[in-house]
Amino acid sequence: MRYIDRRFLFPVVAASAWAQQQAPEAAAAEAAVRARAQAFFDLQVAKKYRQAEAMVADESKDAYYDGRKYNIDNFAITKVQVAEGNALADVTIKANVTVMVPALGQTVHTEGVETTHWKTENGEWFYYINPEKAPLTPFGKFDPQAGAGKTNAGGGNGGSARPDLATMLRAVHADRDSVEIKPGENQTVKLANALPGPVDITIESFSLPGLSAKLDKRHLEQGETASLAIVAADSASGAVTVFIDVSPLGTQVPIKVNIR
Repeated sequence: MRYIDRRFLFPVVAASAWAQQQAPEAAAAEAAVRARAQAFFDLQVAKKYRQAEAMVADESKDAYYDGRKYNIDNFAITKVQVAEGNALADVTIKANVTVMVPALGQTVHTEGVETTHWKTENGEWFYYINPEKAPLTPFGKFDPQAGAGKTNAGGGNGGSARPDLATMLRAVHADRDSVEIKPGENQTVKLANALPGPVDITIESFSLPGLSAKLDKRHLEQGETASLAIVAADSASGAVTVFIDVSPLGTQVPIKVNIR
């Protein structure tokens, strides 16, 4: 057996550990922006928006008051990424949010993830809004600075399109609304998102012994499709309607399944 001199292992291990260590300046910047973001979003949860204004960069204050305040019930910081130079950072949060759906005229509660942008000014971290990275909604990019009289690329007023209820109900749709299936068989239904922004889809619980349904994906960007696999066991019989919930629209896509 070959003999390895252990004296030669230490420099390799030490060098590897050193390479993985974060530079002190970067570590300090990450800790500072994390603490600042925590305080900022704590105030958003408490709906103390004016107090949070002190942490908003001057050029973003108008946009902040025009609609980029956060209506969140709780949150968790999932990622902090400080850019080279330690002057800019992205902070990603996961939160339970309340979204207003204009076409319905009501609010919808859902879970969302957003990456927020931060920069340093006079040694302090400030939240700022990058218009080029406006968050996507099911109706397109949300531009907090777009107001009455301003027209977006889609030709409507405001920062995102506002379809009527009938259009919205058809926007996320299946290639068929009913399925005839025999025991022991399986079939696939395609679902498509025709909205200019992303949606999330889930299967609402249903009960029919021997029948199962599964989506191959739950997040659909504009123009994307998902497959709903419907499987009937040999012993399955009966009929049921499988509802696909669409978030944050609060709508459903019904698919009738008849086993015969």
